Amino acid sequence: MLNSQQFLKSTTDVQIANLIAGGVPGTDMPAWSLAFEGTLTDEQIRQIATYLRSLEPNAPSVPTWRQGNQPSTTTTTPGG
Repeated sequence: MLNSQQFLKSTTDVQIANLIAGGVPGTDMPAWSLAFEGTLTDEQIRQIATYLRSLEPNAPSVPTWRQGNQPSTTTTTPGG
């Protein structure tokens, strides 16, 4: 979650912009930069990073932000 307290406190503005620009391989976060075949200019990415940073004072606490939206797994036992 890009707007969680934990994420915003642990990343710099440059890191946020790089994540937006290049995406996160193997996740649902695509690359948005024109340089990575996305649709946003460097200036637009900088503006998004600035906006995300502005959310920090009221950002929700999401201790599991690094786990992303992984599907939950359910285990069943035979006969149960």
